[in-house]
Amino acid sequence: MSLESKLSSYDYYLPEELIAQDPLTMRSESRLMVLDRTKPVGEDITHRHFYDIKEYLRPGDCLVINNTKVIPARLIGHKETGAAVEVLLLKRVTFDKETSGTETEGEINRLYYECIVRPGKRLKEDANIIFGDGKLTGRIAEVLSDGNRIVELSFKGIFEEVLDELGEMPLPPYITHKLQDKDRYNTVYAKFNGSAAAPTAGLHFTRELLEEVRNMGVKIAEVTLHVGLGTFRPVNVDDIMDHKMHSEWYEITAKAAEIINSTKSAGGRVIAVGTTSTRTLESAAISDTDCTSNANPCSARNHARGFASDAQSVGGDTFDVKGNQSGRVSPADALDMKGNHSGTISPAGFRAEEEIVPDDSPLWILPVTGASGDTDIFIYPGYNFKIIDGLITNFHLPKSTLLMLVSALAGRERVLKAYSTAVEEKYRFFSFGDAMLII
Repeated sequence: MSLESKLSSYDYYLPEELIAQDPLTMRSESRLMVLDRTKPVGEDITHRHFYDIKEYLRPGDCLVINNTKVIPARLIGHKETGAAVEVLLLKRVTFDKETSGTETEGEINRLYYECIVRPGKRLKEDANIIFGDGKLTGRIAEVLSDGNRIVELSFKGIFEEVLDELGEMPLPPYITHKLQDKDRYNTVYAKFNGSAAAPTAGLHFTRELLEEVRNMGVKIAEVTLHVGLGTFRPVNVDDIMDHKMHSEWYEITAKAAEIINSTKSAGGRVIAVGTTSTRTLESAAISDTDCTSNANPCSARNHARGFASDAQSVGGDTFDVKGNQSGRVSPADALDMKGNHSGTISPAGFRAEEEIVPDDSPLWILPVTGASGDTDIFIYPGYNFKIIDGLITNFHLPKSTLLMLVSALAGRERVLKAYSTAVEEKYRFFSFGDAMLII
């Protein structure tokens, strides 16, 4: 097992008092550590504030933000016996063939959600739960193999309004303070309900700061990835390559894809705001049928260099430029985006599989396409990023998949040295903590 594969290689010391319990009054006044990968370790760190982020962006760059919205998914109720129950909504699901996720029967509406319930042992199938004096009721429709439950929720009126009245924001377990303002666990650009946790890197932006960035000539592309609680699931294997990554739903619109691809074609930088935006972009870039899941040899997790070619996806199959069913195109058959035969294709198009590219050279192999679906992409050191050139992120938990992703981009030793410096300088850590910019 290599050093990069050992879970213990991603551990670090963190005093408990550095875990931020509350958001700052002003979002953009959080501290910002700038980590410059072009400089030697030890000379690569600059200490700023987040409102200084403009100084590190250039006209023609593109910020990619995740516009998901956290719902007040934590519900406190009780069984018919009076025993207290906690339910955490993870994602809306289709329960059976007759149910599309929502049912209406007279004035009663029904939805089905996959949930975490506590105490789990007391909530067997068909157990009933009462929330808010009966404004919302739940029934355990199914017990899943991992211990989660499918819960049938019954209510009158509009579910979002009921949830807003009865639910609490699902703060991570390391935050013990009660959140006074629900909006502070959402970004200012949050649009689409569906997350059980916030894309926390975006919490530092104010509307005014985003407008200043736009006025500089920086493009902003919006993507959606609904963050699940798997984000906080610990890695429990010694070899990180044996870790099973959680799956989350994402979407990139054709408009967002065009903004990102035009930025790359023009030589601009794509800077992801958060690990969720990163996972979305890198998932959408892996488009041929042999490079779509963690299970395949040429997978997201094993993609030391993205092979792929000038292939198009049609109904799930890939075809080369001659119409052959293949995800591989030889140099003789490869076409650039202008239709010229070339084995080495310009950044506006693809590169052929056979092109030899040095391991340390930047690759932009697959352009982003409009797409949606579930992704379980696991990014750790050894992964070659295909889209992003920089990352805005928070400081992450020891031994977490998020720390592994950051280490894949900046190098494990560099990142751990930066974290050690952050501890010495008393940066605030985790969801409500300070930020890091990796360039």
